[in-house]
Amino acid sequence: MPFDFSLSKDVSKKGIGIWGMGVSGLAVCSALLRYLPDIGYRIPLFLRDRRADATLPQELKNRPHVFFYTGEGWDKDVRESVLFRSPGIRPDILAFEQAKAMGKILTSEMSWFFAKCPSPVYAITGSDGKTTTSTMTASVLSAWRQAHTYLGGNIGISLLPMLDRLTVHDRVVLELSSFQLWDIAPKTDASAILNISENHLDMHQDMAEYIETKSHILTHAKRRVLWDDCPHYLDFLRQEDTLCSFSHPLSYLQKTYPCHSFVWRAGERLYYTEGRATHTLFSTHDMYVGGMHNIKNAMTVIGLLGGVVTKEALFRGICHFRGVPHRMQYVGEFQGVRCYDSAIDTTPARVHATLSSFEGKSTVICGGSDKGLSYDPLAKTLLEFADLVVLSGATAPKILKAIAQFPAPQKPPVYHVENFGEAVTYALSHTPKGGRLILSPGSASFDQFASYKQKGDAFLAYLAKYTKE
Repeated sequence: MPFDFSLSKDVSKKGIGIWGMGVSGLAVCSALLRYLPDIGYRIPLFLRDRRADATLPQELKNRPHVFFYTGEGWDKDVRESVLFRSPGIRPDILAFEQAKAMGKILTSEMSWFFAKCPSPVYAITGSDGKTTTSTMTASVLSAWRQAHTYLGGNIGISLLPMLDRLTVHDRVVLELSSFQLWDIAPKTDASAILNISENHLDMHQDMAEYIETKSHILTHAKRRVLWDDCPHYLDFLRQEDTLCSFSHPLSYLQKTYPCHSFVWRAGERLYYTEGRATHTLFSTHDMYVGGMHNIKNAMTVIGLLGGVVTKEALFRGICHFRGVPHRMQYVGEFQGVRCYDSAIDTTPARVHATLSSFEGKSTVICGGSDKGLSYDPLAKTLLEFADLVVLSGATAPKILKAIAQFPAPQKPPVYHVENFGEAVTYALSHTPKGGRLILSPGSASFDQFASYKQKGDAFLAYLAKYTKE
């Protein structure tokens, strides 16, 4: 629940705990430090981090009322009156349950943001495509030029420090993960759930909990956008005011689904229908980014903003959109090989979406840290779309085992190397000129890197050793 700091001055004695730190924890701390002078009394801040090697940033080191704990014991001795949970920590851990039983307040960055944000909010979640869809949504709102647009959330940019400058005339676009949605039911002008597939089962108890957590984004949304081809579509279709993003003929949609509005496709043309009015939009050939998954992302954006912005803004914001770094990003030609960075592909479903977007087969670099997923779907994708697979990282043996169990008349060569740098070198040197090399891990990056972005940057750094043509 959101916490009103004016409710109790007992907070000034027992303080505020920020648990898990990372980007979210630092944003909460910075925002609190900015907010504290308005309260009229000092509040000690206790930053706790599970990582033993975490260090307090320089900007916070000189603050007399900031206390920092790392490593073992981070979840012990909970004395604070208000606890801010970072997304990477479950809200039902024992320390939090005991704290709540003692009357302490458990909240989060997103809970606080939604309680204080005066601007209309457009929120997107899903297993894959969240960042592209969120960025494309912000691109359309920026092209509309009727308001200043802020993009944040799980995309890595906290908007808490922006709260004091947001107004009712601005627009906010948030990418939200299941971890951020765990304990909130946000009020939004429009929310979208993209596809749902196995993900983060190392944190969630099972798929049922994962799906339920994702559904929180729809609870208080004025407009709801869904994909009808999502396997869990019916789990989310609860109200008739849901706006659905589809690729079926309109006549089929109107007979099958109890929705007021539709986004649909006929041939290469996209349409938006609301009530009895149908608006003809642009051709998918006009889009700079290709692939069916990007067409679906665009349809989701139309679902969120159709009837809100002009058709011209939809065209400029979507068709002129050039993609997001580390997502099927063409990074150049090296030794005659066309190279693509798709480090964001941390699930088998994302790998399938990426590889199936290209014609022909590719050399693929896979592997990383384990999220508790099945690698059978990844193995099937590699057998279909790869002509060379290079594995590294903690999940490499599991991926290798998954590939081995499937019979195939012509399996691609699969090589397991020790580290990521060797994987890039081997993959590039064994891909023929005119071929294509794609970094599409199918796993998280935390075995060797701090994030998928760092892994993508490392990919570019290793490639840079070779002459770019």
